[in-house]
Amino acid sequence: MPWAQFQEDHMNALYKLAHDLDGSIYIRKDDHRARITYFIFSKKEDAESAMQRTFSHNLKEIEMYQTEKIEEEITVVNIQNLGDVDILTLLDLIKDTLEPISEIIDISALCRKGLTEFLPYGVKILLRKKTTDTIIPSLLDYEYGKINIFYRGCKEACSYCKQEGHWKSKCEFLKNKSTKSNKNLQISKIYQTDNQAKGASDADVEPNG
Repeated sequence: MPWAQFQEDHMNALYKLAHDLDGSIYIRKDDHRARITYFIFSKKEDAESAMQRTFSHNLKEIEMYQTEKIEEEITVVNIQNLGDVDILTLLDLIKDTLEPISEIIDISALCRKGLTEFLPYGVKILLRKKTTDTIIPSLLDYEYGKINIFYRGCKEACSYCKQEGHWKSKCEFLKNKSTKSNKNLQISKIYQTDNQAKGASDADVEPNG
């Protein structure tokens, strides 16, 4: 059950839902990072009964989705940095890339309260893969570059060079650039030291009078 539907009031919604589910035996699992709550029922009939019922909060129906194996079927995809892509373009990228291989259940994005100003990070996508063998890509390709997406078990993809097969911490391109930068800095320091030493030496030489 995604929290995005509750507009920051998910705790009250969960409290009300707990009373509505009184009599069923279950475990509630809150994923604060993904902003999703899972209900793990002890009896199959209780789970089926819950899915057949209609629950509401603040006069709005609560959206709930059923799955038997969370790890295999349901995936939470995170986009930590949108780069220079606007939110509508991002939605098109998500649709074009992920819809052919999955059912997109929910998309949430951070925005200023009461405004249409979206923040350039923190987008979450709740999806159900069409098959357990479906491979979700690690990057969203667009005209001017690539955007990293992360999920449990995702392939390594560098957020710096935008290549798959390694994380940013192991990026050889970034390491080489850092090494070159440090080398240039050392050469600059040596040059400054030589100039200072030369200046001091010139100052020690008195003109013959």
